[in-house]
Amino acid sequence: MYVFITLQAIVLAMLLRGVNWRVFQYGDNLVLKLLFWPVLLSIWLGVTLVRFY
Repeated sequence: MYVFITLQAIVLAMLLRGVNWRVFQYGDNLVLKLLFWPVLLSIWLGVTLVRFY
C-alpha cells in the first residue's frame, strides 16, 4: 500500500511540474484515473493470496 501511495504522489508531482506525457494529457489524466481501482484491488488480491494460501 505504501508503494502505491508513493507512486500516486510521484505521478501527481510530475503532473504539476508540467511533464508532457501522453498518459497525462489524454482526457485530463483519464488513463491513470481509470486504472486506480483495478490496480489497487489487484495488489490487495495478490497480497491476500500470497499471505493466506
